[in-house]
Amino acid sequence: MKISIIRVKPQDNLNIIIDLIKNSLNTRVFLIIAEGNDVLYSDIGLETLFKKILELGKEVVVSVPNEKALQFATNAGLVATTNQDVFTLDFKLWQKAHDLLANYKTKALYDKKFAVDPGARDAMLNGNKENSSNANLDLARKSKLVGTDLTKLIEPNKKNLTKFKPVKTDKKVNIISPTGNNLINKAVAKPSFGGVKIIIGIIFLFLLIFLGIGFWVYYRFFTKVYIHFKLPKNSVEKEYNLTAELGVEGIDLAHKKFALKEYETEKDGTITEKATKKQQDGTYATGIISVTNNDTEPIEINVGQVFVSSDNKEFKATNSVTINPNETKDVNVQAVDYGDSYNLAANQTFTLEGISKNYSAVNNSAFSGGSQREYTVVSEDDVKKALKKLKQELLDQAKVGIEDVYKNENFVLVPNSVKDITPKDEKYSLTPKLGEEATEFTLGYKVKIRALYYHLPSLESLSKELVIQDYKKTKKLNEDVKIKIEEFSYTIKSIKIIDSKHVNFVVHVKASIVPYLAYEELKNSIKGLTLEQARNVIEKNYSNFVLSYDMMYIPNWMPVFLQKVPKETGRIIVVTDYLINNN
Repeated sequence: MKISIIRVKPQDNLNIIIDLIKNSLNTRVFLIIAEGNDVLYSDIGLETLFKKILELGKEVVVSVPNEKALQFATNAGLVATTNQDVFTLDFKLWQKAHDLLANYKTKALYDKKFAVDPGARDAMLNGNKENSSNANLDLARKSKLVGTDLTKLIEPNKKNLTKFKPVKTDKKVNIISPTGNNLINKAVAKPSFGGVKIIIGIIFLFLLIFLGIGFWVYYRFFTKVYIHFKLPKNSVEKEYNLTAELGVEGIDLAHKKFALKEYETEKDGTITEKATKKQQDGTYATGIISVTNNDTEPIEINVGQVFVSSDNKEFKATNSVTINPNETKDVNVQAVDYGDSYNLAANQTFTLEGISKNYSAVNNSAFSGGSQREYTVVSEDDVKKALKKLKQELLDQAKVGIEDVYKNENFVLVPNSVKDITPKDEKYSLTPKLGEEATEFTLGYKVKIRALYYHLPSLESLSKELVIQDYKKTKKLNEDVKIKIEEFSYTIKSIKIIDSKHVNFVVHVKASIVPYLAYEELKNSIKGLTLEQARNVIEKNYSNFVLSYDMMYIPNWMPVFLQKVPKETGRIIVVTDYLINNN
């Protein structure tokens, strides 16, 4: 047996569902109700649907989207399943639907026969319960006599019945019971039929007017046209090289480019570190050396003349003197280095560097004033280490929250695009200064970073437009042919930063493409036309991408010359099904 498959959309109401079932060509109907339809969880709606299915004489299996909806449908009496594939449907469900309809028809036949059988009524009046219709009805129901000629069961017992024998009279009418008893015997007046005929004529006229108005109202406001389109669905899988570029607004389809945005920010701060370089200083020892000239010629001692002690400590003269033969003079000296080791005791002998004459030199009193200490200073190495540490801290702080800078505008941070663009000549502040004595120092610095962001909706939009463009080229379709993407997904396989203004994306795209059917435009183009005219419009404007279509006028008993597409687009119901085509 052939099966009609009906797919119910979320927006279809109960009347539309019943009309679709009513106008299906086959007795068996596989009704698939989509998630979101109000009928799924309505007890009243489902019970009404069940009643209408039986009245229409259909064997229906209802497919629902989940277990909750299955429970509702089953409680309403429907034969239901969550399976949406008619080819794998359990045959027991069809058998159950068949049995429901058969039982309904049998019950309806019983009720009809026993309701109109006069023999049953006569038997009851006669008191013969054995031959009454109710007794026979009970017997038929208990025996489940499906397909039996019920007229024989409800045939009254003629032996217990007497024919009516009315007595003709002008003044009285005898009403005789089936047993021959005179039930009523009274005089009646002869009616005048002229006035009755006029009244009946008036009633008939008003009835015709009422029916005419009712027909016009129904024709004007309740008739519908269903158009069922079958459209192709093509699967497409492509890979594209796209470029995000600064300055592009939205997408540039011709050059496969989309929007890129940059962001720059600065961050400054200070750091305090310990000074580590050790240094020494002190004071220089001073004293007086007495020099005696034992030579025959004068000895000239100039400033800077080096005196060397017996323990190799060097001192320099701080004044100039000329010492004649056999003369002794004092020379003021100062140690060449600081430290208390130059505080020599008295009576130390000295030699004069570079003088070979005969002389003697001795300090008659101890030298004094020499001292030494160790301290730390700010060194270049300290500054370099502190600057490197501070710079990394500032960069990390500047990057906090950088991913969400343009989140509200649907821009996404390009991976590895955050760059340090701090100028090479950026100055730092230092307190105290380089080389000065200090136990710690404070360094101040400022960094600058830059990041790139791509517009995610533009990437998706560009990918879709490229799929449609390539599909039209492949199928050799005109540019004015409208198609749309029914299903779409993509994967970014790689992202490569070309320079500060360009980023390359390799995108893998999967899509299902279907023809674009403008429902309102279609409805407006055929409203008010005859069905034949509407078909001509559809075949002229849509035949290049529609696989097939059916047009149905509701109700179908309406005379052909009255069958026109309603002028209200709300009564033009358009349904589409897609057939997958991988070519």
